[in-house]
Amino acid sequence: MPCPWGPELKVCIALSKKKPFYNMKTLSEADKERARNQSIPTLADLLTLAKKERKFVIFDLRGPPPKHPLRHTFVRQVVSVILASKIEQHLIYWLPTHDMQYVRSVAPGFQHVGRFVSVETLAKKNISIINVDYKRFLKFDIWFTSTPLLLQEQRR
Repeated sequence: MPCPWGPELKVCIALSKKKPFYNMKTLSEADKERARNQSIPTLADLLTLAKKERKFVIFDLRGPPPKHPLRHTFVRQVVSVILASKIEQHLIYWLPTHDMQYVRSVAPGFQHVGRFVSVETLAKKNISIINVDYKRFLKFDIWFTSTPLLLQEQRR
């Protein structure tokens, strides 16, 4: 089922035969029907609610398919909707690396979030927050210090 990227940048849930998570159970027919009947808010509606409730919103975007008309502008389209919502920029956690220089220039208050890479790489990109699957931390002792976070590999 194609994602309905439109002027309102609707949030989409694609019910396909391919599971989004490897360990996810297949949806029952009843669950599929319930999902089909759900109404999904526009991104603008979601941001309005987040602004009102002062909630964080995390963005980890996947680009449209190669020949899609928004393929090269989707990041700018999403950022435009976020800025138009007037949500406080510090409430936005921004994971995408596409067009990062543009995002930093028009939305300097977004909290840029990195992946699990070297400290040098994170410092070079001026990133102090990382997004990591908790299972990857099982082999580390975590120490909180005056620096944001230090990881030390456990010796077993």
